Amino acid sequence: MKTANYQMTPYQEFLYELKDKYPVIGLYGCYDAASKYYQSVYDIDDADINTYRCLQYNNVFDSDRIRISILSRRESN
Repeated sequence: MKTANYQMTPYQEFLYELKDKYPVIGLYGCYDAASKYYQSVYDIDDADINTYRCLQYNNVFDSDRIRISILSRRESN
């Protein structure tokens, strides 16, 4: 989306920025920018990962009402 110069939603912007810290986040674990492996996002104590977890939960279980306010709180900190 960014490369094609399309406007991204706040959710997409968040994911785009998160990939610099955590380029791989998957079902079976994730890697941070230093290539450290984590078996789960629950093993990481990071505010951005906590926001990611909340947004992912919201996206799966209530995608009609994605809580962009979560991102607003993140930006004000």
